[in-house]
Amino acid sequence: MKYKILLSILIISLLSKKAEAQPDFNYWNEAGYFKLMAGSVSPGTNFGSTSSNGLFADNGFQIGLDLNYIVKYGLGLGFKLEYNSFSFNSDAFSSHAQPQSIRVKGGFNSTKYGLNFLLNAPVIMGSENFVVNFFAEGTAGLRTMNIPEIDLTYNEIFNKYVEVSYRPRSNIMGFLGYRGGIQLLFSNKYGASFSYNAVLPSRHSIKYSSRRFDAQGRLYEDENYLHDFLDHTGFQVGFMFIMGKD
Repeated sequence: MKYKILLSILIISLLSKKAEAQPDFNYWNEAGYFKLMAGSVSPGTNFGSTSSNGLFADNGFQIGLDLNYIVKYGLGLGFKLEYNSFSFNSDAFSSHAQPQSIRVKGGFNSTKYGLNFLLNAPVIMGSENFVVNFFAEGTAGLRTMNIPEIDLTYNEIFNKYVEVSYRPRSNIMGFLGYRGGIQLLFSNKYGASFSYNAVLPSRHSIKYSSRRFDAQGRLYEDENYLHDFLDHTGFQVGFMFIMGKD
């Protein structure tokens, strides 16, 4: 919520200078930018649920880069590479699984590769030395998703298995997402970006392996799947390098 408030204040303060502002949809013609960004990320309702059907994901961080080229009139295409890391709510999972002990390493980790479709609305604030760009970005692509490593131990009196381990396996799936926000551009060379992003809800399967030992030391191994929605939202701050502008 605080990010939305700060972004709203920034937009209002910039729009208050509208007497000097001149929209120019040709500003980006045949130019582009490279952007590095980082911020917070929050799992969707099912992804972060701590019920028996949830995945126990928790808030985390994201880092990424965009390489975008604007063809004309603010419309452009680009490439995205992004890494998301969600914490795992081990306390809630432990309350649900009721082990004697629990060890968790890592969280839900995802890497995204996507194509960007851009719409830009640049506003020149007096001169091209300072331009405010409102942007919207849709992305379609592929992503990986891995679960954390989890080791559980149980008392043989109350559970068939005394040791249970879950391990990640390779997963690739599609995704659709969007991003929107504001960019402050300086001297046609560099800029700062503030944005909100989301991945749309869609149901996917996450493959993982399980290993279980009973009290007699017999090993049981399986390959299983988690089926759920993996949507999320987040806020980012970025730094931009502008290319193709004099």
